[in-house]
Amino acid sequence: MQASSVKIAWKLMLAIGIYTVVIGLLSIFLTKTLFAPDFASFTAESWSDFLTNNSKPAELFIIMQRQAGVMILIVGLFVALMAWKSYSKAEKWSWYTLL
Repeated sequence: MQASSVKIAWKLMLAIGIYTVVIGLLSIFLTKTLFAPDFASFTAESWSDFLTNNSKPAELFIIMQRQAGVMILIVGLFVALMAWKSYSKAEKWSWYTLL
């Protein structure tokens, strides 16, 4: 029988994995909405002005943000699946892997 700390720990890790998956999906599908305010605060130039003046670099920025979103999604899926399958069964290797 599992200790209560293991029952709580795998549920917390599963919640973190699901949260990471949601952040990854938001980064993929709402890239322009999430990226424009960050761009404006970092460069002091609006995203629409940059897009009209430099269309190729703007496309590259969007592609890079979506790629980062895909990587975040993959990590989130990995954490969620590992927490659900092996971390919940208190397998020793999964504890070290998630660390």
